[in-house]
Amino acid sequence: MRRWIAPLVLLTACANAEPSSRAEPRAEEAPMISRERLGERVTVTGTPINRKGGAALDVDGEHLWIDGLHSWPDDIIARGGPLSVQGVLAEDHGLPVFVPKDDEPIVQGVPVPEGTDLKAASRRYLLRQASW
Repeated sequence: MRRWIAPLVLLTACANAEPSSRAEPRAEEAPMISRERLGERVTVTGTPINRKGGAALDVDGEHLWIDGLHSWPDDIIARGGPLSVQGVLAEDHGLPVFVPKDDEPIVQGVPVPEGTDLKAASRRYLLRQASW
């Protein structure tokens, strides 16, 4: 009986102990669509949409473009709902942005306010070598 008392006391003490406040914090992972993941093969889930600029995946309101795909196949759009797509995350400056001027003709693209950094505004994320 004495043999069991020491382990039993130790087990009871450990079970009632508060968690240590010195625990190592967990490193937070970067979101799938972020500069930290550029060049990595990622899997992203979103809603496939066809845009004037090509096929994209709507991921929580952000568009992730699919490199080289002008539009999603009809069956993907007809099915609706979320779609998981794998590919290499890349970044380019392919969005056509411009600052509208009153005395100039209207051009195609995304109008941005005066003073906007046009290169930064034209940045977009895309998936290369995409598969689904």
